[in-house]
Amino acid sequence: SSCKCAFLRDYGKDLLSAPYAPDDGSLSAAQDSRRKTLQDVCSRYQPDVLSRRVSQRQVSRVYVEDRHRLLYCEVPKSGCSNWKRVLMVLNGRARSTGDIPHEQAHYGNKLQRLEAYDQAGIAKRLDTYARVLFVREPFERLVSAFRDKFESPNSYYHPVFGRPIISKYRANATRAALRTGAGVTFREFVRYLLDVKRPVGMDIHWEPVSQMCSPCLMRYSFIGKFENLEKEANFLLRNIGQNVLLNPIAIKNLKKKVGRSDFVLEEVDRSKSNPMTINNVQTVLGQGTSHTLILYTVLSDQKRHLNSNYDKGI
Repeated sequence: SSCKCAFLRDYGKDLLSAPYAPDDGSLSAAQDSRRKTLQDVCSRYQPDVLSRRVSQRQVSRVYVEDRHRLLYCEVPKSGCSNWKRVLMVLNGRARSTGDIPHEQAHYGNKLQRLEAYDQAGIAKRLDTYARVLFVREPFERLVSAFRDKFESPNSYYHPVFGRPIISKYRANATRAALRTGAGVTFREFVRYLLDVKRPVGMDIHWEPVSQMCSPCLMRYSFIGKFENLEKEANFLLRNIGQNVLLNPIAIKNLKKKVGRSDFVLEEVDRSKSNPMTINNVQTVLGQGTSHTLILYTVLSDQKRHLNSNYDKGI
């Protein structure tokens, strides 16, 4: 039998007789629930968004796979390396995801972005292609980005972000720290994110998914969770008639790198003389848009962080 998946049926895909795995029923139901949640939240916070014209900037993070009519919005620190490998295999640029090294996946993939098309080409693909987004629990993604870019030597992030962060937020910083930008603490990182007059701009590794992927405008037909990446990605691939399994080695490495929300709570509570509340850290994820944290959370099926903010309309 085949899985009657609305994300294919509703977006111009012919239903294929894909192998029906034991979990497919629950995975399909999860997709129905996530799409409904997205629609409900967007109707409340951006009711007129669908009347707006899609700009090339709003689709600049969206990759196109024309053979199988897929659009994938890249969210760094949410499994995007693996998805780029999958897209390379789907369009014939590689035979297996396991054959593609990290550098090639990011810098030599030769994948097309949706922004490269004219307005007619963009509109056609948005109307007829399956639109895919993978999200991650927001605190986990934030911690993962910090650990990846600031805890180990980095020739780009330390001088470009570390130096201005240390210069503004660290009292009595040493000359070495000001020179190299190494040793940024999580507290300093959070202060930078909270600062409306931050000394250096944002970066895609911690920019909110609502700003990168415009979920209310795109109305994604498949919303996957990083925490269940392998199972949900392969569910999607089975239903487009492809058995391009994600690289198991890369999946294993991803799981090793997963940050913990407990780490956030420990860090924000470390200094009793200048405590940061969990609400302040949540504000990081909002970046001035009232619906951002809610989109982050509900799309990840992680509603525990919403508290009463959802009911208050904050």
